[in-house]
Amino acid sequence: MSIRRSLPRVVLTLLLAAMVAWALFHRDQINLTTLDAWLASFGPWAPVAYVMLFALATVAFVPGVIFSLAGGALFGPFWGTLWNLTGATVGATQQKTAKLHWQKYKRIFPTTHS
Repeated sequence: MSIRRSLPRVVLTLLLAAMVAWALFHRDQINLTTLDAWLASFGPWAPVAYVMLFALATVAFVPGVIFSLAGGALFGPFWGTLWNLTGATVGATQQKTAKLHWQKYKRIFPTTHS
């Protein structure tokens, strides 16, 4: 397998590993108070920041229960549910899109085993 063909796989693996490692090493900083203060800094854009954070957490395999409970506590039952569903959907779409692009990449650049 050539370096050119394996480079995207290595980069994606390292990126995912870095995201998971960050979540593991900073798990004590992921609490409701910190999240609330961080989201408050975005002002009216707080729901968008929350949805993007939820989507990234979904891709990084962070348990969704953490963000689901936080969304309900931060935004209330109606808006929290809406932002949670939106974030989970965006994250799942990112994962599915990455998988489809990876399958397309493998069709274009098939691996040859000698």
